[in-house]
Amino acid sequence: MRWILKSLRNKNGEGYIEVVVLVLVGSFFLVFCLGVFDYLIQKQKLDFFAKELVETASVYGKTEGEVDLRYENLSRQLGISPECDYTGTRYFDCQSKTVQLGEEINLKLTLNSSSGISSILGFPVTIYATGSALSEQYWK
Repeated sequence: MRWILKSLRNKNGEGYIEVVVLVLVGSFFLVFCLGVFDYLIQKQKLDFFAKELVETASVYGKTEGEVDLRYENLSRQLGISPECDYTGTRYFDCQSKTVQLGEEINLKLTLNSSSGISSILGFPVTIYATGSALSEQYWK
């Protein structure tokens, strides 16, 4: 801080250029930090979304119906709408998307983010979250 005040008192004008460069670098650093912070918040929201959705799917033993309602509810609450894919899940009945008791339900969420650091630098950032649970429903 002393160095900045000393350079501002310099009557040759050299200190003003250094201060302007320092302010610009500081501003860019602040914008970069805010972008990274926004990315981390989006990732945390997506992880929570995956945990809640796979928990709902495991309780009901299926990947439709109540799970779709929970998806809509979470999407409204968190303000994000990720793509949802149940990969590696062995269905008991493919028509009704039911999973037998003890079988694994695997979920992969994908969110294409265009806010924060990606909007500043001009490229999209894709965020992934996964979740897995065992079905708790017995189907006859």
